[in-house]
Amino acid sequence: FPRRAHAGSKSQLDAPAPPFAAVVILTVLSIGGSVCLEQDYLFRKSPEQISRHCYGYNPFVESPEIARYLREHTSADDRIAVIGSEPQLYFYSGRRPATGYLYTYPLMEPQPFALAMQREMAREVDAADPRYLIFVGTPTSWLTRPTSPLEIQSWLFRTIAERYQLVGVVEISRNQPAEYHWDAAAAGYEPKTESWVRVFVRKGPAD
Repeated sequence: FPRRAHAGSKSQLDAPAPPFAAVVILTVLSIGGSVCLEQDYLFRKSPEQISRHCYGYNPFVESPEIARYLREHTSADDRIAVIGSEPQLYFYSGRRPATGYLYTYPLMEPQPFALAMQREMAREVDAADPRYLIFVGTPTSWLTRPTSPLEIQSWLFRTIAERYQLVGVVEISRNQPAEYHWDAAAAGYEPKTESWVRVFVRKGPAD
């Protein structure tokens, strides 16, 4: 318990408050300093530049354009499968996912269910038979470790070879705008950067 102040002594409550002007000046200096430090973010850089600076090669900037292509080439009933950790593609395109695994991070983690989760994701995608597969090749969309099982990737390559064809390649660069190659321009195109997104359509006539 706090001790009672002795008679004749001043308590902290009796201390004079700082002048209002001093409070205003300190507040303005604090805010002004923060604004000066963050002036690039606040006034100079575009949202796209800020996203690239904060999140590196993750295809956040490219997602609306990829989703536009998917939306224009599918119906509302079509399903798509994003093989990577980019659930915003489902949101932007307005298309339902072919799997409940919206991120591949847990499939690469050193945990006892990683391989079982990979197999379950593969079964879900096979069962849904999505119209489009979107393979995110950005390393930070996977965070693969040396001990990560890679069965999901073997399944993906086999599935693509058997049932899908390439219709889109998005080449992502940190310092330059992404390059988009669609349809005939995507056929056989090999990206020159380590970060990319490939879009595949199921072979055969559309549903």
